[in-house]
Amino acid sequence: MPRVGPVKLLPRWLIRLGNAVGGSVRLKLMAMVMAPLLLGMPLLLIIVWIWGTQGYDRLMLNKVSSDLGTARQYFDRVQNGVSTGLDGFAGSHRLFTALHGTSQSQLANLIDSEARDQGLDYLLLVDTRARRRWPSGRRPPPLEGSQRGPQRS
Repeated sequence: MPRVGPVKLLPRWLIRLGNAVGGSVRLKLMAMVMAPLLLGMPLLLIIVWIWGTQGYDRLMLNKVSSDLGTARQYFDRVQNGVSTGLDGFAGSHRLFTALHGTSQSQLANLIDSEARDQGLDYLLLVDTRARRRWPSGRRPPPLEGSQRGPQRS
């Protein structure tokens, strides 16, 4: 079996570099000083870049999670406030008399004024079979899952 020395395992450019630096002490010292800069600095920059990217991603994830939590709490508070106000309106004597009265315009005015008071774009009036009744001219968007347009009674 032929003998394979360590020189045959090294790439040619490394052998040539070793031969060029091999005789001069000055070139050897310069190679010792420059090697960490040329090899270490790019490696350190890559490590810092990866770490910084991961840190920034974690920071953004925490910020977005915090913002979503705050928005959810605010939404729940507004939703509870509107729900409480509409529950009071649904059980009010004003609505009862307007529903059992003869004037549709009185009911339309009452619902429109309540929608404005509650800060709503529109207010739906739904009967016991979940059919919409809206006496006003404003029409809300279709209900979720509804294939047909709004129903009139």
